[in-house]
This record gives sequence, structure tokens and C-alpha cells, in this order.
Amino acid sequence: MTRLLLVVLAVCLLAGPAAGQPGKDDVARTLAAWKARQGKMKTARYVLAGTVEHLAPVQSGDAMPPPDQRVRPLRATVLLDLERGRVRMESAEEQLGVDGKYYPAEGTYTYDGREVRHFQPRHLVREHGGYDLIIGKRSPTDRGGTYAPNYCRPVLFAHGIAPTVHTPAYLDKLPLNQDPEDWATFGRQPLGGGMYDVFRTEPAASSAGTTDEYWVDPARDGAVRRYVYRVGNRPWFRHDVDWRRTPAGWWPERWTYTFTNDGVTPNHIYTVRVEAYEYDPPVADGDFTVPAEPGMERVRVVEPVPAGGGMNPDLPPYREYRISPSGEWVETKAKGLTTLDGVELPPERWWHRWPWAAGVVVLAAAAVGVRAWRRRRAPA
Repeated sequence: MTRLLLVVLAVCLLAGPAAGQPGKDDVARTLAAWKARQGKMKTARYVLAGTVEHLAPVQSGDAMPPPDQRVRPLRATVLLDLERGRVRMESAEEQLGVDGKYYPAEGTYTYDGREVRHFQPRHLVREHGGYDLIIGKRSPTDRGGTYAPNYCRPVLFAHGIAPTVHTPAYLDKLPLNQDPEDWATFGRQPLGGGMYDVFRTEPAASSAGTTDEYWVDPARDGAVRRYVYRVGNRPWFRHDVDWRRTPAGWWPERWTYTFTNDGVTPNHIYTVRVEAYEYDPPVADGDFTVPAEPGMERVRVVEPVPAGGGMNPDLPPYREYRISPSGEWVETKAKGLTTLDGVELPPERWWHRWPWAAGVVVLAAAAVGVRAWRRRRAPA
């Protein structure tokens, strides 16, 4: 009798979790919770602070700083206009070079719905190279081109924005919509005293088994407790997020971002906390752009690559300028389109479009002539 009771108890214990495994309805419920998060507010501002701890070289042969210098500070401010898809991000950190030395990385990124702009303080340009300002022209059909920094992803999670291998985390084209068919359930797992629904994306057709794994708390408006980016079966990087209840619902309070180049040994860990946040702060158009100013020594303007023309979208044409103290833009360099075969075309100049210009001039002259003829024919 005792043996029979033990067997029944074991069956119940095994059947209980299985019966509670998430299914397609849970996927749909989670995606709906994320979509609802997107409509909670029009704008949001976050001030992030934290540290980066370097544990191991990313590549074999890279130098490492002394043990007592492996933790460096980090700060960032993120302003989101969720209603109009605009972004501003200011960040300051120290990046570790392959020589084991730290190099300052400070700048402002903006997207106003038409252009992306990346500004770097002039003293950094003079000391370490790069550009004062990069302006990227965009068309509505562009796929996006500026990735959200990985350590900032929980800010996107807060607003129901879940980047995947199918919908990357482009700041200039935030992934707002998800296809339920891209997701598969992967059980329910314990973590830190709670139970979480685990979902994985189907591998992208162009990837070598690259998937996204989301651990979701259905009781907290679909809050993402853990996110893992997997290459094959190896975790490449991971977020672990702590959430707190706010007047706007469950919102991230702090998190860690762990990068692991070989899927085994952590290379660096970001520890980030939300130092301050505002829901629906007032914003202006000027918040989402950086002006080009007199005295900038290196400004690059990148043009979009026309679709369907046999051109390489990863090698767009650009022009570089120096802005004089009087505000004049002086071109210093230009690069044309590059074909998919690797042939670089000469930069387009205004005289390359002379037939069009000539046509406009002819039409304008004809219009002037017709008006003059009508005036002469008009009765006195």
C-alpha cells in the first residue's frame, strides 16, 4: 500500500508541472501584454548609472588591465518618444582596447524620424580620431542601422519592445510588432524563487542556430526576468532584470548584462541601475537632433542606398565636410555607391544630373516665354 501511494505521489509530482507548461495561448498572452506596454505612455526618460567589470579578454592575446583597475563607471540617459518613434541617447563610459588600456567613449545619438545623428565631443575627435558628427539619411523602407547598446535592452523591455533575430534592436526602427509563429514554448523554469514561462524564437533563416530566449513573468505584465541570446546552444550574452511596482505598472529597477564570447567564460559584466526616470515628460523637436555647428572639423553625411539597384546596402555613399568658423560647409572627401560585386562607383556630382537640370531650365524658360507672349496678345 505504501509503495502504491509513493507511485501515485510521484506521478502527481511529474504530471503537475507538465500540465502547467506554457502553450501557444501563453505566447499570444505574452505578446498582447508587451503590446499593451507600448501604449502605456507617449514619452519616457531614463537616467542609468552603473559599472562595467572586465573579467577576461574577449579574444586570445588581448591584454588586460591590472586586477584593481578592471571595474569602470558607466552613465547613460535615454529619452524615448514612443508615439513618434524618436530617440535620444547620451552615454559615457571607458572602452577597453586590445592593448589593455581604457579609451573614453562619450557621445550623443539621436533619431528624429528622418535622420540619425551621432555626436562626439571635439576633444575626443582630436585625441582619438573619429568624427564630430555623423549624419545618416534614411528612407522609410530602410531596415535601420544603429543597434541599441546591449546593456540598454531592459529599457526596451519596459515598453514591450522585444528585439529578436527576426526583429533586431535598431534604435532607428524599433521592433514594435511580433509574429506569434516566430515563437516556441520551452517550458516553465524556476529562478530566484519565482516560476517563469520560457519562450524561444525560431532560428532565423540566415543564422547558424541563433535564437532568443525570454523568461517571462505572466503575473507582472509580461516582465522579462531573463533574456539569453544563444548561438547554437551556447549563451552569448544574458540579461537578468529586477522589476519593481510603479504607478505605471511593473518597471525595471536594476539589471546585469553578461557577455560571454565562447559561451563558457564571462568576459565582462555590466551592472546597471535606473537612477531616475520620468513618464510622459514634455519633449521638443530639438531634443531628437544634434546641430551641425561652425568649427566642426569632421562631419560625415551618409546617403541611403537605393533598393533593388544591385548596390551593397552595407557600403553606402557618403561625403565628408569641414564646417568653417563662418558656417560654410567645405567638402573634403566623397565616396560613391558600391555594387554587390565590390565595384565602387564615382561619387555623384551635380553635373551628373545635368540632363535633368537642363530640362528644368528649358521648362522654366518656356513658361516665361508663354507668359510674355500672352501679355503681348492681351487687348490694351
